[in-house]
Amino acid sequence: MNLSNKIRISKFISNAGYCSRRQAETLVESGVIEVDSNIIRDLSFKVDPLNSSVKVKGKMISLITNPRLWILHKKSGYITSYKDNLSRKTVFDALPQDMPRVISIGRLDYNTEGLLLLTNFPSLARNMELPSSGLERKYLCRVFGVLKDDVIEEMKNGVSINGFRYKSIIVKKREYSKKNISSINNYWLEISLNEGKNREIRRVLEYFGIQVSRLIRISFGDFVLPRNLEPGCVREIQSKYFQKYLLL
Repeated sequence: MNLSNKIRISKFISNAGYCSRRQAETLVESGVIEVDSNIIRDLSFKVDPLNSSVKVKGKMISLITNPRLWILHKKSGYITSYKDNLSRKTVFDALPQDMPRVISIGRLDYNTEGLLLLTNFPSLARNMELPSSGLERKYLCRVFGVLKDDVIEEMKNGVSINGFRYKSIIVKKREYSKKNISSINNYWLEISLNEGKNREIRRVLEYFGIQVSRLIRISFGDFVLPRNLEPGCVREIQSKYFQKYLLL
């Protein structure tokens, strides 16, 4: 971020780590934001990151100037959200207490495992989530059912299901399940995509009669799930490996 340029007030609040940009917009409209002692309700209002004095509900905030990134090895049975109406466990509940407030870069479904990126810097998350970033997500998927070559080719070209258009999904068959080696219908797939709509892999495979029994994300862009990172554990990534995403 170029701190010499003015930025919208909601972006300033979000990049201060106070809340999401959408939540920041609600705060602005509710009249609890002060900039240089003036109440601001205009969402288009811009602030000077270096010289403006910004308060939320009377509390001074400032921009995060040290963006950080972590890999979490997400367990199945956790939701990627701070709040859940069903009172399910969230990935944020189980983080180390010394971690700052972080947000996820994208999401993983409740029953999906594997690599989940976390950051204290909302602009980094936004840049990496944008479709224009072209970042590939790769998964290992254990399935049951006969997946024919023509279906694999159809998924590669993109499919429409119940009015939703899913872009290219690249599927490669892997080894058979060792737990059920006698069944050629129980095996692993390697799946790559660039979009990542809600429950995309499960919905597309189920549409073709394939049952998903386990789904593990193993990479997101340049970042790969470390083999020695235990489920539920986090590992911080050195800034040199994600600096380029701050400039997107």
